[in-house]
Amino acid sequence: MIVGGCSREELFDAARLIAEARNARFVLKCIELPKEKTIHAQIPMVRSKDVTGDLWEIELFFQWTDVQKIGLKDILPDTVIAEYSTKTRKGTIVIP
Repeated sequence: MIVGGCSREELFDAARLIAEARNARFVLKCIELPKEKTIHAQIPMVRSKDVTGDLWEIELFFQWTDVQKIGLKDILPDTVIAEYSTKTRKGTIVIP
């Protein structure tokens, strides 16, 4: 679960500047972690989920070293899809 993240502007900057390896910051919380962990991700894709402009389907590409560092190497793949709200800065990760 994403419990904190970037603004809409930061999200689109990360997607627009992916060739420059621009990252966006997200705070993850899950049962496997004793506390919330911050991770950076590249955003190869952003798609609108509703007409408000606040809910997005995003693709997150994590650096493998970051996934290992926060202790989720056996659970979190390097690329996931998430539904993310730039209004609440929260979201849900869908692991394929």
